[in-house]
Amino acid sequence: MAKFTINTGSSPNDGTGDNLRTGATYINNNFNELYSAVGNGTTLTPYIDFADDTSSTLRKNIGDVITIEGGLGIDTVVTGGKFQIKVNASVLTATASATLTNKSISLTNNTITGTLTEFNTAISGTDFASTDQSQTLTNKSMSGADNTFTAIPNTGLANPGITIRDNTSTTDVVNLGETLSILGTGSVSSSVTGNTVTLNVSNLTNADLSGSAGITNANLANSGVTIGNSSVNLGGTLAAAGNFNLTGTSSVSGSGTIDTTGSGSKVRGNFSNQASFPTATSYSGLFALDETQLKPYVATQSGYINILTENDSVSRHADVFTTGIADGYVLKWVSANGRFEAQAESGGGSSLTVADEGGDLSTAATKLDFVGSGVTASGTGATKTITISGGAGALNDLSDVVNSSPTAGMSLVYNGTNWVQATTPVSQLLVTSNGSSAYLFTGAGFPSTSGDNPTLHLKKGNTYYFINNSGGSHPFRIQSTTGTGGTAYNTGVTNNAASSGAIIFHVSMDTPATLYYQCTAHGGMNGTINIT
Repeated sequence: MAKFTINTGSSPNDGTGDNLRTGATYINNNFNELYSAVGNGTTLTPYIDFADDTSSTLRKNIGDVITIEGGLGIDTVVTGGKFQIKVNASVLTATASATLTNKSISLTNNTITGTLTEFNTAISGTDFASTDQSQTLTNKSMSGADNTFTAIPNTGLANPGITIRDNTSTTDVVNLGETLSILGTGSVSSSVTGNTVTLNVSNLTNADLSGSAGITNANLANSGVTIGNSSVNLGGTLAAAGNFNLTGTSSVSGSGTIDTTGSGSKVRGNFSNQASFPTATSYSGLFALDETQLKPYVATQSGYINILTENDSVSRHADVFTTGIADGYVLKWVSANGRFEAQAESGGGSSLTVADEGGDLSTAATKLDFVGSGVTASGTGATKTITISGGAGALNDLSDVVNSSPTAGMSLVYNGTNWVQATTPVSQLLVTSNGSSAYLFTGAGFPSTSGDNPTLHLKKGNTYYFINNSGGSHPFRIQSTTGTGGTAYNTGVTNNAASSGAIIFHVSMDTPATLYYQCTAHGGMNGTINIT
């Protein structure tokens, strides 16, 4: 777009220039083109970003000096109004003569040409082998498959023979070209077929393997066994085994012990009858169940003791005597006989009738329990005394009343926790909401629920309780200015901007004539408070 030029006219106010709207349009068009060329149409971009091959970036503001430095083999020059980037003499080119130093040239990807004489001339030392010179090769690997070695005597080899040794460490050297004989003896014979020597063993005895002692356990591939987490060599004795499970019909016998700390163990101790129990003295501590009588027993050194169960009568206790027992009898301790005996109950009735205002309760009682902070029971003999102290003598005696030094004209108001003194008239406004768009009010002058965001009229010298029941997501704040960012008015206000509960506003005589209420979370929930 071409630049727009404002026509300023021939002289001031001659009416020949562009009007203000046209001039402003020209200015806007010029700026729009500028902001689009050097920005995103809205914001200018007064810088240039440079990036290298590694994605590292450098930001330079317009007007800054940009320095481009050379590196290895690269020079930068500004001359004659031109900026040049060129290689220097350290860079190898196709046409220039240069000496390479400390360079590695791969023969896989490159071809080096020349004659053997040229190579011999170019290479110093004697490390380069050639076909027209006598040289000694050192540390070279030569494949016999691809090379022919001729006229090499056995004595010219580094190892012209092999050394053989028997079990007694006697050795002998067999030179190459000599015959090595492998002969059998006793139960061992040898045979040669082609390039294979076969040793045959027949009629093998223990003596042949391990002298006169035979084959020992230690010479076996598996010379021991593991039971649980305990091991024992063959021929040895395992005194104890840990982490060992017996399952199914397995059995353990002898005089050993079983020691386990694992849970879930299951060992049966049932027998057809008591006559089939094992000898008690041999198995002291054994649990045994008589399957016929369904009675459990435990073995002791003195014999089997019958274990009492929930199915047994109290009379099975050795110190309980129930002979002659009848309805209403009780068990009483008779020290002379050293036992509890069944006897008729004596010494008064066993129940107590409790009445409420002359009417009997449905169930007889055996205990009266007097409760309450002002009730006490005393007496150590047959006579007991129940004392009920007097009730509260004043309001301040009640736990939820705070009534300190009251004066005429005061009233009590509930603040949500306690009844507290109030020196001003108190009104309550219940605050609810119409979604997130408006507050609604009931009480204190509203015969029913108000409309959306009504104007409130409060009186100086009065106290107002705004009970926020709007759901916990609409903080109710009294402000001196409007909007969610308005200034909170906290003079005489308790719990301002609470999401729930009571916001208490004592309107003083110097409270401003106009205030505002506002939900701090939703801009549309607001209204005016007129102070009169």
